[in-house]
Amino acid sequence: MTEPLLLAAAWRDALSALGADLDGTVLLGGRDVERVALEMGAPVREVGPALVLMGEDVSAELGDDASPLATGLADDSVDSVAMLAAWDGGPQLEAVAIEAARVVRPGGNVWFGDIDAEALVASTPATYAAAILYQARPDISAAVLRGHEGSSRLALAASRARLQPVTSLATDLPWAGFSAIDEYVEAVRVGAWPGMEQLAAAEQDALLSQVHDRFVATPFPRVEYLPWLLVRGRRSG
Repeated sequence: MTEPLLLAAAWRDALSALGADLDGTVLLGGRDVERVALEMGAPVREVGPALVLMGEDVSAELGDDASPLATGLADDSVDSVAMLAAWDGGPQLEAVAIEAARVVRPGGNVWFGDIDAEALVASTPATYAAAILYQARPDISAAVLRGHEGSSRLALAASRARLQPVTSLATDLPWAGFSAIDEYVEAVRVGAWPGMEQLAAAEQDALLSQVHDRFVATPFPRVEYLPWLLVRGRRSG
């Protein structure tokens, strides 16, 4: 299976495990879904979160200017929605929640999520390879903790969008698929790990050497996962 197909399959498995209705249509939005969007033929924005429609029977369409704030979809037009850090800063979160609640059909589930920063920075490299960075730089760990939404803010946005009941869970989700070690290392260099951009060039090179050595014997293609905090709400009838 090629890398894009592998990643798309991983997303289908993850969404199915959450209870998304893949017999219908799932609207997936977030910064880490560009590759899925390309595989599924959805428009990808040059800057900001991407959107992709997934499912066995996709009848709705996304316009080239679609965004999580304004999808351009009709009311009640998709069966499930997952918005994963699909906003630029906390003030946009509630607006994204309101748009998601508008487009999902009555009875459909909506998920909002952000990186589980606590789980990520406290992990070992054997669990999440990004821990190589956080163990080396506690200051970056602290910045990552400050930079991500907690489940309480996600739950508040879901409630204000009138999605009920609201429940929280922690789970791993795919963030990218890779066909070779060099591709993986380059993705880390350009910011696939939260906080990587805070390293100077020489520090990046030293850390990336560790990453390469850790994964050089790893089979590729492969999909990498990160921990997420998710909040789920249901659109009332």
